[in-house]
Order: sequence, then C-alpha cells, then structure tokens
Amino acid sequence: MSVTPRPATMLVLVGLCGCWPAAPGGIGDDLDDSSTGAQDSACFDAVRNGDETDIDCGGPMCSGCLGEGRCNQDHDCGTGYCASGRCEYVASCRALLANGGAQDGVFWVDFDGQGPRAPLRVLCDQSTDGGGWTLAFKVNPATRDDVTERREALRDGFNPNLLLDAAMLPDRGLASHGTAALSDAVDADSWARVTLVAGADETQRATWFKRIASAYSLAQWFVDDPEPSPVCLQPMVDDSCTSGLITRVKGGSGLTLDATVLGGMSLVDHGFRADGELHLRLGAADIEESDGYPFASGICSATKDYDDNAWHDSQGGDGHWGNGILLWIR
Repeated sequence: MSVTPRPATMLVLVGLCGCWPAAPGGIGDDLDDSSTGAQDSACFDAVRNGDETDIDCGGPMCSGCLGEGRCNQDHDCGTGYCASGRCEYVASCRALLANGGAQDGVFWVDFDGQGPRAPLRVLCDQSTDGGGWTLAFKVNPATRDDVTERREALRDGFNPNLLLDAAMLPDRGLASHGTAALSDAVDADSWARVTLVAGADETQRATWFKRIASAYSLAQWFVDDPEPSPVCLQPMVDDSCTSGLITRVKGGSGLTLDATVLGGMSLVDHGFRADGELHLRLGAADIEESDGYPFASGICSATKDYDDNAWHDSQGGDGHWGNGILLWIR
C-alpha cells in the first residue's frame, strides 16, 4: 500500500487541555428502547394476518422480520435483506449496501456470521462518502467536567441504543458496540470515519478517515493499539495522509499527563490553530488504567481560545473540552 505523506501532526501532550476537578458523578445509563412506533395492534396477536409476511412482522404496518422470517422484499426484513423469500442477516452495513440495501436506517446485522455473538441493531449510513458506514462509537458533547467515561465501555460495549441515531446528546457520555464485536467485521478494505462535533456548535464539524490496520488493531483501540495506519482527509484514498494510532499515551519523557489520543487527527488539518492532536481522558475500574484527570469530559480539540475561539468549544477553564465524536466503520 502506497501512502503519500502529508506533514505529520506532532504528538504534543505537553500542551494537553487543562482540566479542573468537579464533584463525582456522571451519566451513563441506557435509554429505554421499548417504543414500537405506529404499529397496528394485529402486529402483536401471534397470528399471521393482514399484510404481514410472517407472524407479527413484515408488511407496511409491522416491524421487520428477523433471520429466516418470510419476506417479499427487503423492506419486510429488520435485517434489510430478503433473499429467496427469507430474511437473512448480513455482516455489516457495507455488506448490506453490496446486496442492494441503499437506504439509511437501523438494521440488524451479524458481525461474526455463524460465530457466538448475537446480531446487533446498528445505524447504517448508506448515502454519505460512498455508503456502507456503521455507527460504531459515540462520544457525546459535555457541558460539565464529571461525565462518566470509562475505557471498558468502549472496549466491551455500552449504551448501544444511543447509536441508533447520530444525534448528539450532551452529557450522556459514551456509546459503543464494543471493539471486540466490531473487529469481527473488519477486512483489508475497512476504514473508519471520525467526525469531531464542536461542543458549543453542533453544526461545526471536521472529519478524518482512518484505514483500519487489522481486526486486532481495532480490538485494541482506546487501550493499546499496536498498529499505526493512514489517517486521511479524503474518504478511502491513501493520498495526502499521515499515520496515527488510537491509543492510550502515558505521561513521561516530557509528557505531563496521560491521555487517550486520536493520533494523526489535529484541527490544524482543517485550518484551525491547535497545540496537538484530539484526545480524551478515560477513567477505568482499575485506577492504573485511568488517564490523568479522567473527569475531564468529552473530546479536547487542543485549540484553546485561539482566533476568538474559531473552533466553537467552551467547556473547561481554557475552553477546549466538551466536544463530541461520531466514529463510523465500513
């Protein structure tokens, strides 16, 4: 693979975003997902009737059928894919797109196929940057310094219902399908799309594209990623790229604080003045695995108040915490 380098952003943690202690607390509970929308009462009577394609599913009024459910068209399936009259699970939003599923929305996918993991409901973006994107992780914006953001939540999966739409929910912390589960869907053509959302202006956004080095690398993101990979400004093009890791960096050798760094991603790439790369501070059940001052919430832009706060974040005493991130994979 040939990579045309662009000037690499130096890993500068000496100038890490400052943060200040606050009272313990935070929000990390799950959202209720019991809504059934405007479904007809016949969708719950344990009988196949009306326009249903199988018992209590399919057709224009009921929810989509799951694996092996009878179907006439893709719309009859919660999996988004009808093959030979039966709903089938696909392995990812990219696989769904390849099978003709061009509609954005929430679908059931089975990342590991016949493996032990259960299918998951995921949000698919089939219309942006070539489509095939699964919303994998979300760091919600923060308006305070004590939102609970635990490293194990990203690794093991947490608040997956918050990933069923791309809305930013201030102070709701992290959401993840889990790096281990997501790694089952990775192949040599897999990429991540990382969009930073300004903490004080949801319309202000900046995006990077990172090639996923391997399934093992993805499984170690936010912890100890061993494989740097290209980080680019254009979708799925290894051109004008730098290289980076999504990993924990410990203080030492002149670095003053621990942080979890999104290597190769700096707002300098998008024309802003910044002192370093995007990073966050994650807590952990094992204090040795916590970043320095883990109560600092959201993503640090490292832009401080430069150029009259040209990047619109305001949380924290020096005004550059509290940003959000949407991280998609394909």
